[in-house]
Amino acid sequence: MTRHAYVLLGALVGVLLVGAPAAAEVEWRSVSCATGAMTAATGGGGIHVTGWIQPCPESPAAQGETFAVTYYGAEFGAPMELLAYATPDGRTTFEASLYLRTYEVAAMCLTFSSSGRLSCLSIAGDDAGEPVIAEIPTHDPLVTVPVRPYPVNPIIVACGTCV
Repeated sequence: MTRHAYVLLGALVGVLLVGAPAAAEVEWRSVSCATGAMTAATGGGGIHVTGWIQPCPESPAAQGETFAVTYYGAEFGAPMELLAYATPDGRTTFEASLYLRTYEVAAMCLTFSSSGRLSCLSIAGDDAGEPVIAEIPTHDPLVTVPVRPYPVNPIIVACGTCV
């Protein structure tokens, strides 16, 4: 991806996090309980996350229920893509990439609902403008802002290996 494309994608994320006009909303149907984890790596001008999620035994995923990697700015969070569970009660692995200017998104979380956070990471920039990722608690003030309905902009995040 060229530097121009990174800047364009960064600008798109910036527009999203300051209040772009809303697209048609899609209801986020979610399980009531889940477990999961997410890790991140940087490279190639982006942040690449991998992880897994599994509905709790007492809350299997029904048809159409989804999870997301949710990105948080200063005022609100936004799920960039609602992802389907692979099975009602098994583990689902996922992978996603985000290309942005680091100051536009303060954190990201693996979420099973608009308020159900499982694993969260803060995003900051170093002196060279490269993203610096650190684990944060799911109750950190960076991620306790309201979550806007999906879709915000589903082209930013790609789930190339959702199983």
